[in-house]
Amino acid sequence: MKESDGHKNFVIMGVYVDDTVTVYNNPFMLKAKKAALCVKFKMVGKSEVHYLLRMSIKRERKSRTLTISQPGYMEKMLMKFGMENCKSVFTP
Repeated sequence: MKESDGHKNFVIMGVYVDDTVTVYNNPFMLKAKKAALCVKFKMVGKSEVHYLLRMSIKRERKSRTLTISQPGYMEKMLMKFGMENCKSVFTP
């Protein structure tokens, strides 16, 4: 972490096999960290994460929301317990 103007800048990078997910608050710091990693490792920069560790990830920048779900797991569990034709109900 580096402090600037009273705020702490950070880059957090999660790595699982050949996937990485980054969380950051300073795009310049992220670019520097990625450049340093690219010197040692072969990396391909891709777009936003949509699917990771069997989780579906949906980000709505305009409304500032993030939704994480596991539709594949839910379908598997419904099939396992013979409930694939059950009615869904909204639960807050």
